[in-house]
Amino acid sequence: MRTLYNDYVVPLRTHTLSAWLETVFITVVAIGLGYSLSPQDPFLVAADFPWMLFAPLLVAVRYGLLAGLFSVSLILAGLLFSVEQQTHLPISYMVGLLLATFLAGEFHDLWLKKLILLQRANEYRQYRLDDFTRSYRLLQISHDDLELRIAGGNRSLRSTLQSLRRSLQAVEQSRQPDLANIAEQAMQIFSEHSAFTAAALYPVDAKQGIQLKALTVVGQMPQINIDDVLLKACLEAKRTVSIRDELLDKGENPSQLQVCVPLLDTEQNWVGILAIAQLPFFAMTEQTLNLLTLISGYIADALHANKAVMQLQDSHAQYFSQQLQRAVLNTHKYKLSAALCAFEMTNENSELQMLLEHSQRGLDLQLEVINNRGSHVLLVLLPLTRPTGVLSYLERINALVEQQFPDMNLARLAVTVRTFQLDQAQSAAVRQFVYQECGLNEQQLVV
Repeated sequence: MRTLYNDYVVPLRTHTLSAWLETVFITVVAIGLGYSLSPQDPFLVAADFPWMLFAPLLVAVRYGLLAGLFSVSLILAGLLFSVEQQTHLPISYMVGLLLATFLAGEFHDLWLKKLILLQRANEYRQYRLDDFTRSYRLLQISHDDLELRIAGGNRSLRSTLQSLRRSLQAVEQSRQPDLANIAEQAMQIFSEHSAFTAAALYPVDAKQGIQLKALTVVGQMPQINIDDVLLKACLEAKRTVSIRDELLDKGENPSQLQVCVPLLDTEQNWVGILAIAQLPFFAMTEQTLNLLTLISGYIADALHANKAVMQLQDSHAQYFSQQLQRAVLNTHKYKLSAALCAFEMTNENSELQMLLEHSQRGLDLQLEVINNRGSHVLLVLLPLTRPTGVLSYLERINALVEQQFPDMNLARLAVTVRTFQLDQAQSAAVRQFVYQECGLNEQQLVV
């Protein structure tokens, strides 16, 4: 059997019709040559060397002992017929042909068996190599797919928050924002960024506690009770908890769940719990759990705003304050960078103000107010933005301004730019920047 990697294959069948025809042909040609060279002694018995030996020797080496014996039998039959006419029997010549043919045929058969054994062993190893190659290729494809999923998770934090914001805004426009109303949208966003196969979303009330009647379910979710170890740990600690990897490896899971994610607003008020029963091993990472916690926090903020924020007259200021508080919390808990930029315009310039408003990026938030100095201030929240990102943002703003107003820049247009990096900043420092440097008050923005 020929495979893709075999350069040579030993024939397993030597006694074929073509082999027998070639045996007869070689023998007849040898006798014919002897007859043409010496009609009186066609088998070259009287020659100094038994040249007729090469015919059965060649056949025996090529096709084995049986074919060699057939060839030497033809020669000996012709020799016996010739000897009957000449009344002379060359015994040593005949015995020599037989012995030489026996040796050549035995050599062929012995080495053919060894070659066939080696070929079988090679075919088996080749089969195992092909099987290993297919398995390796499948594993490589699975690994590439896993890398794409993980890469998708890395790229998706900004786009996730954007889609979450759009979903919540759509719900707010259609009905009263409530966890029951946005349960399906929330579960869809959770599933897109964690790949769980079984999960449920449960509401939590500050007075009555968790309600074990799920608002929405994905997959085959087991029936859980209030005494579940993981569920109790999540309710008590108010943080995301998961089963340790070593317990899963040993098959020792004291809970029916693998992960519990709390939905808590910035003031740690309960909204609900995401209970995950089946999560793929590649998704059981700190990055995935942090992403789920971030998403749950934004959902909780959209549903429960603190009283100080709700007292603001402007709904845009309420939403901006809410997102600013969440950004500050994320910088402390998850080391996510964020920044504030304030553009204070001493002279009113509607064209410049419109240019700054249209420069808003997808995840950024803007709030336009008038500070206590009587100047228009455009406050911009830049989530997930490092200091280098802030510099790039300001460079882009300057380029837009120079394009719109030739030979001018922000300074010449009487615009004061202030920036503040939220990373590891204390709430007091944020309030000082907003209230003192930017000139705002607590009726305009809550920090």
